[in-house]
Amino acid sequence: MLLAAARTSATVEEMLASPAERVRELTRTVGPQYVRTVLLHEAAEQKRALYRMWEVFQLFAGAALFLHLLFGTREGWLPVALAGGMLAVAAAVYLAVTPELIGYGRGADFLAPEQSSPDRVKAAAFEKVYQVSQFVKLAMGGLLLAYLLYRKTPRRRPLRAEVERVDHPDHSHVDR
Repeated sequence: MLLAAARTSATVEEMLASPAERVRELTRTVGPQYVRTVLLHEAAEQKRALYRMWEVFQLFAGAALFLHLLFGTREGWLPVALAGGMLAVAAAVYLAVTPELIGYGRGADFLAPEQSSPDRVKAAAFEKVYQVSQFVKLAMGGLLLAYLLYRKTPRRRPLRAEVERVDHPDHSHVDR
């Protein structure tokens, strides 16, 4: 997700480096800086929409994983705590970080690149918080995966040893 988000402004620059004919005409008419600003704003809006969709997916997937580990398995407290922690981080980002990131980002979209503003500084700070939260969830998910893959499971008895026979084969009644 972070890689897709980082790619948006580079795509705008690539598009302006070799524009289509209609974009070239628009750039001549309006001016290249205005076209670049609008395209960067649109790329930022797409990035924000991707963030929101990714967070909603994480909330549903995290809730499903947490509930499965809590009620559907006999795992210990560690996997449930890791899944719950990942779900809590996803919920905190969805409720607290992303709305602020969107608000400050929209306030800074139409500023000149060299122009400094409080909105741009706050948007960059919330972007860092968002990235750190993604890495925290990734680390917790890696720990959960490692625990589930490499945990020691108790040896189980073979299934045949657990089943007691009700009818013993006694073929003495058969005439030969």
